[in-house]
Amino acid sequence: MLKKTYHLGYLGYLFLLILSIIFYKERTIFSDTAFHLFYIIKEGDWFLEGHFRYGAVLTQSYPLLGSKLGLSLNAIAMLYSVSFVINSAICYFLCGTVFKNHQLALALLLFNILFVSDVFFWPLSELQMGTAVMLVLFSYLSTKEYNNQPLLLLLMGVATFVIISFFHPLMIFPYLFTVVFLLLSRPVVIKKSALLILLVFFVISYVIKEQLFVSGHDKEASSGVKKLLDTFPHYFDTYASKEFFKSCLAGYCWITIAFFGIVIAYIKNRSWLKLAFFCAFSVGYLLLVNVSYPSADVAKFYIENFYTPLGIFIALPFVFDVLPAIERYKNMASVLLILIIISGAVRIYSVGEKYVTRLNWERNFLVKNGHEKLVVADTFFPRDTIIMPWAMHYEFWLLSTIEQGTTASITVSDNVDNIAWATDRSKSFLTPWGLFHYQDLPPRYFVFKDTTTTYRIMK
Repeated sequence: MLKKTYHLGYLGYLFLLILSIIFYKERTIFSDTAFHLFYIIKEGDWFLEGHFRYGAVLTQSYPLLGSKLGLSLNAIAMLYSVSFVINSAICYFLCGTVFKNHQLALALLLFNILFVSDVFFWPLSELQMGTAVMLVLFSYLSTKEYNNQPLLLLLMGVATFVIISFFHPLMIFPYLFTVVFLLLSRPVVIKKSALLILLVFFVISYVIKEQLFVSGHDKEASSGVKKLLDTFPHYFDTYASKEFFKSCLAGYCWITIAFFGIVIAYIKNRSWLKLAFFCAFSVGYLLLVNVSYPSADVAKFYIENFYTPLGIFIALPFVFDVLPAIERYKNMASVLLILIIISGAVRIYSVGEKYVTRLNWERNFLVKNGHEKLVVADTFFPRDTIIMPWAMHYEFWLLSTIEQGTTASITVSDNVDNIAWATDRSKSFLTPWGLFHYQDLPPRYFVFKDTTTTYRIMK
């Protein structure tokens, strides 16, 4: 019934692809993305840090291959930007065309659009890729070719372990929601026995993950349950909660429309269990995020990344239980999807101005200071414009090499005195986390011409 609407969904990925090309510098010359790209090119290998997020190889393979082929740094940056959209589009194709599950495919598309504005410019979160891979897994389980075969079910269990353990710590929420939602859905999309077995695999995977594959970073980020208890009952008094509900009247307006559409549909159909599950899961997760990151100090793109699972909590009920109801009205589902896609593209484009302004500030700084080797205090930069100054040395590397053909040796630190000892290293690229000799960096991507001068401290 939703096959026509599914084909229209490719328009959404086309728009996202175009936007990822238009804003490829804003997406790659920013924060963690520039940081990761630096190490991918420097090491000639995947850069997975120490957080067990091995799902990153799916997108890091694009710039890695580009560097192996000797592409220009500009081309590699563009390739990295589009890789995130291409991988999601591939998963969309697998769900809808290969495995013929148009509903899960459309849920993936809505997940990629509903909560995306600032986070579009910080694309490397494995949470988004992990959710896409998860939906491919469930789409395969819905095919006739899969008949609860023991070996295949074991492979699906292994896939569950990989998704839960090696993509993102928050993957437990979209995975658990999807399993339970499909268990409650009628008609049956996936056999209940298979879903129950996957639920067992989920519990086992979660326990193993918590014991063996949790980094210090993830432990700190997952302390929200304690904060949820400590904050009771003042959940809606935080800055994050107030800003979220403001956004639901503007940038996230489709979230509001879809949420109440789902509630009305469940009340009308007397689907009380689904209604209770949907509301409890959605509201509970929202509160968990908002009490974990309650203040105005959290960057918009960062907290928006944590909101993205809400997209799948809304997308699945909307596609399974709302769209079929309105599809009986001529082309209504298709029209609605087009409106969501176009408004999402407009929202992302309008947010892009902030990141264009940010990059222009760095360009102007390079014009004035790019000829010097500098160690700059992060207080020198306007935080509202730069947003995340901790990675600016990698951003200056990318920006100067791509646009000027010469690599600027500029590092930024919150404590310049701690790295003052290295300012006399005339033939080294200095960062707060390491000193890299020019001769050890690939000359095609690191074009240093300041080999005789030392670093000047700028406070």
